[in-house]
Amino acid sequence: WVATFGVISLLFHWLVPSLLGAPLVAFLQMHEHASCALAYDGGGVNVASLARSTRTSAFINVIMWNMSHHAEHHLYTMIPFHALPRAHCLLRPVLPNVADGHLVVHREVLAAWIPQQHGALVRAGKALAYDASAGGCKSPENTEAEAKRGRTESILSMQARWQPTRRAHVRSYS
Repeated sequence: WVATFGVISLLFHWLVPSLLGAPLVAFLQMHEHASCALAYDGGGVNVASLARSTRTSAFINVIMWNMSHHAEHHLYTMIPFHALPRAHCLLRPVLPNVADGHLVVHREVLAAWIPQQHGALVRAGKALAYDASAGGCKSPENTEAEAKRGRTESILSMQARWQPTRRAHVRSYS
């Protein structure tokens, strides 16, 4: 590429767009899954609650191929992008996560995320003490029994979260 078109071409056709475009795309896509309130039905997690639909401008919908209707996209993956706004109109009453714009979502996500990260850092700082003689980190208050209990609790919580959902259209032939 450089030999054929030159360094300037590489700079303006790849480097500058990737540096300017990546933050914009990250800003626009953060709303799709971040901090979605999970809803549960009789068989487990409601699939519609794993993603969020965001009301946004027509311009953003055009350049992002209507991905602001992200919950609809996850519920019915075979719907073409141009039909997602119509699907949103039909599914709106049953969607648990609909936001009024990107800035609203970012404000909510960051308001929850920043204290969560700060708390994790404080807990990590208190729990870990450097042990120079052992050449690594140790946690003075974390005994083997507490570690085992923590592993058991985390396995149980994972199993509870990922119970298979029962679907009406799946028929069992056992």
